[in-house]
Amino acid sequence: VDTVKKNVRARESSTTYFPNGMGDVYLTSYPEEDYWNYTKLVYEYMTRADVYGDYAYSEECFNDLIKIVTLCRENNIELVAYISPIHVLMLEGIIASGKGEVYEKWKRRLAEIVPYYDFSGYNVITEDRYLSNEMYYFIDTSHCSPVVGEFIIKVLLGTRPSGLPENFYMYVDSDNVDDNIARLD
Repeated sequence: VDTVKKNVRARESSTTYFPNGMGDVYLTSYPEEDYWNYTKLVYEYMTRADVYGDYAYSEECFNDLIKIVTLCRENNIELVAYISPIHVLMLEGIIASGKGEVYEKWKRRLAEIVPYYDFSGYNVITEDRYLSNEMYYFIDTSHCSPVVGEFIIKVLLGTRPSGLPENFYMYVDSDNVDDNIARLD
């Protein structure tokens, strides 16, 4: 219910939308060559209460996930979990805004419940050209392009696309979650 309310408020706000349908909640235009200005804007995005600023870890959400995992296991349904890739600027925003420890806690708790593929982290794909309306792998800092979506689908189906960087993803469970988190350093 809270999510729906926030979405309604966001739609009613002065948010502008790009032709691709993505909302521009913190920028009115993309700066072309000003990395530090863009980084500051991502930091603002992570700290604004109407975006991610009021994010808090929720065990209640994990209880819902446990119910889903249990239901799948009881009905012999294969559940494949994954964390979507995020642009390094978003990852840096998480860290700079003081939410890095919460992000790590979230990943650890997820691994206790269900193994998952983690496509977030530092690599050639997530370091796609920032400050450019010509980014190839991302639409914005939290939404990857269809090309990356195809990579993810292939990995989840057990094939590895040629040319995919070795560190683009990691299969994570409770035994190696600390190794996965170390990739963020």
